[in-house]
Amino acid sequence: MRVLHIFNEINFSGAEIMYAEAAPIFQKQGFTLLALSTGKTKGNFHEQFIKNNIKVYHNPLPNSRFNLLKIYKYIIEFYKLVEKENVDIIHIHRAKWYWLFAFCGFILKRKSIRTVHNVFVN
Repeated sequence: MRVLHIFNEINFSGAEIMYAEAAPIFQKQGFTLLALSTGKTKGNFHEQFIKNNIKVYHNPLPNSRFNLLKIYKYIIEFYKLVEKENVDIIHIHRAKWYWLFAFCGFILKRKSIRTVHNVFVN
């Protein structure tokens, strides 16, 4: 089972720490773990993911949700990533733009999970 986790930036934070620490347990169970950083940078914790055999991708989201051409381009790039990596489950950790990844999962016939980790103002 191949799981793609989608974060804003992969920073030193609760969800990222738990994910990195739990990686060996999931990998022993046969899971392949992937992470996508969608923020301006990969984040200050992405190297921990790599050390834990989590493949990390970085593709910043468009700055405007009203630029349909950029959103369309992003969807195509995301589609290619999911197909290339043969992702089974898309786990969405970010609050903003979750609808984009859930929509892509629906179109790609992949299961999507959304986890809300806190009550940030969006």
